Amino acid sequence: KTGAKLFFDCGVGRFVKGRNGETRMKAVNGMLRIGGPRMKASVVRKKKQKLVKQERELNMIPMFVSRIRPEEGRFEVTANIEDTLEEKSDRKTSASSLKVGEELIGRIYKLTPYGAFIDVGASRNGLLHIQTVADFFGTYIDKQKGLTKNGLEVGARVKVVVQSNEKKRLSFDFTDTAKKEQKSLLEKERIKEEASKQENEKVDMEFSSADLESDEAAMWAQFAAAPSLEENDEDEDEDDDSYYSDYDEDRDIESSLGLDSY
Repeated sequence: KTGAKLFFDCGVGRFVKGRNGETRMKAVNGMLRIGGPRMKASVVRKKKQKLVKQERELNMIPMFVSRIRPEEGRFEVTANIEDTLEEKSDRKTSASSLKVGEELIGRIYKLTPYGAFIDVGASRNGLLHIQTVADFFGTYIDKQKGLTKNGLEVGARVKVVVQSNEKKRLSFDFTDTAKKEQKSLLEKERIKEEASKQENEKVDMEFSSADLESDEAAMWAQFAAAPSLEENDEDEDEDDDSYYSDYDEDRDIESSLGLDSY
């Protein structure tokens, strides 16, 4: 009725009284919930096979105690610490008891144009302001669309730290660990973009150099095809010789005196 479960021997036991009144140790297995009542059987089988495979490879599976029921003589476990912290209590924590700097794990409850509301299991949801998100990712966040684009969608799990808790207003920020990881990621992306930019500039310079060499070669070819000055001088000398060879000095004198008309 409550979904699929697996039981693990975690080396835990409790003392019980036998039929003859003697006290003996009885093993208590940890219960792991692997699916809700509506989860498909195929999904349950896949989860079970994954855990079995992990046990065969490591000869053990790390488990975290999430709930202890001493009155029933049993306890529950989870496969990761996040689920343990999330399920550590059935009751809502008083929001006023949260202290500045306290790290929490929650889920995004609602998106608004000014940020995301996070449910951390307290009596009041806290706001992760959109400017805080923009500073974290180092880019402009376009309201709900930008939040979803950067992975902050409804239902997503997020680690936060209490930034302020005054006048029934609870504000969150990203944890220092998350900020360091994101800063490192942004720095790697910046270095990658800078290297790509330098590579593109280098290619552009190579193309410019090749174009310059091509233009210079064309100019030299044009210069080589043009007639030389010596050839021009020889042509001019030939024209001058032809002029003087046809020149008649006496006829020129008579023409100047007007005697050539008679």
